[in-house]
Amino acid sequence: MIILFFLAITVCGVLSGFVSHKKFLIKKQLIIIYPLITVAAAALYYYEFGASAEFFAGAFLVAIYLFFSTGDIKTRRVSDIMHILIFAVGFIFLSKTRLISMLAGAIILGLIPLVAAVIKPGTFGGADIKFLAAAGWLFGLKNGVTVMVLGLLFSIIGTLIISVVRREKIKRVPMIPYFCLAASIIFSTL
Repeated sequence: MIILFFLAITVCGVLSGFVSHKKFLIKKQLIIIYPLITVAAAALYYYEFGASAEFFAGAFLVAIYLFFSTGDIKTRRVSDIMHILIFAVGFIFLSKTRLISMLAGAIILGLIPLVAAVIKPGTFGGADIKFLAAAGWLFGLKNGVTVMVLGLLFSIIGTLIISVVRREKIKRVPMIPYFCLAASIIFSTL
């Protein structure tokens, strides 16, 4: 059973890489990275959770994150399907004890970047706002805030590194990849 799941995750990674190649024109050589990352993440989640709903959800989310992060990097656009899928995965973890935290996380983590975007346009895009609301729903308020803060920290570090390497000032930063990385890390600690 578990071998079939790892095979399915590998296929998802290959498909994600292939679709990213066709849709976002990434180099063919990079297609191999997608299944490697999805299988590595699935192995980590399997080690952490065993064959459980958390394991399957985590591996599925990594495959989603890879595809939509590529889209944000290449086009600065992210389909609403990503956010819907994250919200759907959140229902796996829905319980009476977590409901208040999940609702508070979705509302507060959706409002913080929305208010920032209204006060200073261009700080967050619509996809960033929806991702953080979905992360708040999936992780709850406390872990959702951690995803946001860690994602912002990763974006600062990543932008500084890219600025130094390219020797130019970066004006627009795709935030989804950084938030996805943070969400993957926080998911492994649940």
